[in-house]
Amino acid sequence: MTKSSEAEVVQRILKLLEQGPKNFYAILQSLADVEYRTILIAWGSVREKNLLRRDDHGNYLLAAQESKGR
Repeated sequence: MTKSSEAEVVQRILKLLEQGPKNFYAILQSLADVEYRTILIAWGSVREKNLLRRDDHGNYLLAAQESKGR
């Protein structure tokens, strides 16, 4: 596992979601090299900033993408 900072993990999460909607498990899988605690702290930071929305299937997507019709 790499020692990633919260800010780095936030950027990785956002970059992953730019590719399209993902469920939480898929997000965790893409961050398998990061300590779980760091992922949760970064996830909390993303959620606090209201950057995420959920689609009809429960997947997470960026709020900006939703407004573009995705």
